[in-house]
Amino acid sequence: MKSEIITQHLPREGYYFDTVLNINESTTIIISVCWKKETFIDLLINGKQVDSFSLKGIRDFEFASIFNGYNYFQTPNEFGIIWLTKVILSWKKESIRLTDFSFSKILNPFPPDSNHRQIKSKLYAYDYKTKSILMGLEDYSHSGWPPKCIIHLNKKRNLLFSTPNWEWEKSVFTLPLEKLASTQFFYLKREWLNIRAFFTKDECLFVHTTGGASTRTKSGNAFEFSIIAQFDHLKRWVRNYEIAKGIGRITFNRDYFIVHPLTKKNRLYVYNTQDFTLDFELSLTVKQNMGIHKISGHHVSAELIGDQLLVYKPSFLNFCRLTDS
Repeated sequence: MKSEIITQHLPREGYYFDTVLNINESTTIIISVCWKKETFIDLLINGKQVDSFSLKGIRDFEFASIFNGYNYFQTPNEFGIIWLTKVILSWKKESIRLTDFSFSKILNPFPPDSNHRQIKSKLYAYDYKTKSILMGLEDYSHSGWPPKCIIHLNKKRNLLFSTPNWEWEKSVFTLPLEKLASTQFFYLKREWLNIRAFFTKDECLFVHTTGGASTRTKSGNAFEFSIIAQFDHLKRWVRNYEIAKGIGRITFNRDYFIVHPLTKKNRLYVYNTQDFTLDFELSLTVKQNMGIHKISGHHVSAELIGDQLLVYKPSFLNFCRLTDS
């Protein structure tokens, strides 16, 4: 399978792309950030920018970025930004107007620990069975590292006001160590497994983990293995699937999981989500999808919607089309 570049997008001068959200088959949201400058949200339709909005002056969200403790999410009806575990800024997907947003409070935010460290949410997925958002939570002692556990965030309707509030569930989900491969420091009581990605499909939860002793000891291999663990609707372990070591992302329709492998940086591996067999590979080349941009450095992310392929890093976003030849 090959691809060809249709349109290319670059960040504003001094900015980089913090995240890319595909709202539907034709609509893309880009969130651009810069150190000590306001965050921008760009709206693209069919690869063309049609609107842009600055978060300047918006309390708690002016400098929103993953680095500063923010996370991004979307549900079937809205998309938004969450600050730490406290406040949500969101937009409705229907007839998106970037100037038309709302604030929601989280009723039970996580308090700082005894050393005044805040806990942050990372990654997200939508649970269609419970109609709640799944988010990963960092460990207080390991800020900036992959999440330690997964928790549900539920919407609570407010009878007095039109804007709903949200609430974290009391219980969290951690990966069962006994069901996965042993890590270098498996014997330590503080050990847990890196959570690199997670998503739901057919009432099951799928979690991509790479082991990774480096999250606790700041040394060792962060990619000791690469497993997607499947759990049923009650979070009971079902089975493991081994895939190539690397960073992966679920596609918009949840049919594919695309991995940028560690050993072959000039490739993308596309796994189907029925049995996680490798469906096909895509080459990362100047002509097909990368343009003038280098593969080295930050991993390459990709999205697949029909025959449309999005390839991006913090420094660029390319809209491409899949071809047979």
